[in-house]
Amino acid sequence: MTVNLCIAPPLRYRSAEYGLHALASEIEILLDDMADGLCTGDVDAERAQQWRIAGERAQRAVGQARAGLSTVENSILFNPRRLLPSHRGNLTFSRYHQSVNALERAVYQLGSLTRSLGQWRDTEDTYTYAPTLKTYADFALCLRDIAHVVAELDGDTLAEQADEMCELATQAQEALQKVLNSAQESRLPLADSTRPYGVLVVEASRLMDEFQNTCDVLKDTIDA
Repeated sequence: MTVNLCIAPPLRYRSAEYGLHALASEIEILLDDMADGLCTGDVDAERAQQWRIAGERAQRAVGQARAGLSTVENSILFNPRRLLPSHRGNLTFSRYHQSVNALERAVYQLGSLTRSLGQWRDTEDTYTYAPTLKTYADFALCLRDIAHVVAELDGDTLAEQADEMCELATQAQEALQKVLNSAQESRLPLADSTRPYGVLVVEASRLMDEFQNTCDVLKDTIDA
């Protein structure tokens, strides 16, 4: 124990993962609840307020993840194990930084989305929007599944998890296309700033970009 603590304290890669896990878990919870609300048409102001609060928790988790990464990186400078050949190839936290960056942008997009849904009209009977909300719920569930994998990332099984995320990203891309098709078929007023449809579509594309980026970062790290 003394040798372990004083001479070669274990590298705390797990601590870097924990921050990412917590952030992804908050996003997963938010996306799951959003999918439920969108599927059932429950998008009133009260529900949207709950989503905004969940988004604020996710934003705080971003800061905590960054602080955790900084602490771990600084600790490595004083860790004798960094000199061992078995560790020299792993002394990079680039994948964690890039993943946190992408998820932070996703949190921002979700915030924009929930603010827009908060402006949903109490009575919206001008357009047939239910099919689009249903496809959006399916899309949100696809993103939730990706967030779930990120929330359980493990350096020992990262290759398998990266492959799983790529498969889920493909499914999410297909779900996004259904959202776009449905909005077009229903002739929703995407250019009307007083209604949330345009923001829904724009933020769906941006969210997909950030989740795809997260998947690509982890995959590229494995393939490098």
